[in-house]
Formats: sequence, C-alpha cells, structure tokens
Amino acid sequence: MDDKKVEDGLYLFYVKNEQIYQIGMTNDEWKLLQFMGNTIAGNPIKVLSEPMGTAQNLSKARTK
Repeated sequence: MDDKKVEDGLYLFYVKNEQIYQIGMTNDEWKLLQFMGNTIAGNPIKVLSEPMGTAQNLSKARTK
C-alpha cells in the first residue's frame, strides 16, 4: 500500500522455513484483495484473537 499507516483489513503472508514474510502490494491490489476477501477466506472472514506482532508499512521501510 502507498499510504503511511497500515489499515485494518486482509493481508497476504508467505511462509518459508517457519518464517513469515509480508507480501508487498500496490494500493489497487490491496483494494482488490479487500473486495475478494470473503470469497477467498470464507464468508465471513474468521479473525484469530491472538495478535502476531506489530504491522509496519513496508514501502516506507524500503525507502530508508
């Protein structure tokens, strides 16, 4: 996403060797994922009650 803050919503992650990696998306790709979310994850989306950590904006972190 291009915005500076991380919005609530559905995100994609990649898992390799038990490590979790974020998948970078453009703002348009993120909006499409939100639109298609219930179809992909089931209706309604089930949210686990335990947080995994703090979200960071990857596009902002890459510019440093």
